[in-house]
Amino acid sequence: LPISMVLSLDSRYLFIGGIDHKIRKWDMGVETPTVVLNMTGHTNRINNVAISRDGAYVYSGSDDTTIKQWDAVTGSLVRTFTHGTAVKSIAT
Repeated sequence: LPISMVLSLDSRYLFIGGIDHKIRKWDMGVETPTVVLNMTGHTNRINNVAISRDGAYVYSGSDDTTIKQWDAVTGSLVRTFTHGTAVKSIAT
């Protein structure tokens, strides 16, 4: 079940985070949108997804008390920030 989503700056990709602890990167630039990446690493639901101003990174905040920074192209985890409580909202 999706909880948060953000569109890439060029409107081609949609990043969706939800209760299954994953971010899915959807290619919206094709006739039938398809998932091209699954970003995994959170251990609880994802409450918010945001994209950096230059479009290079996706950020996700979770009930697992972390914010994760992901490479928007490869889906690789770049860094994890720890917060004392569940992360309900993030902005870039």
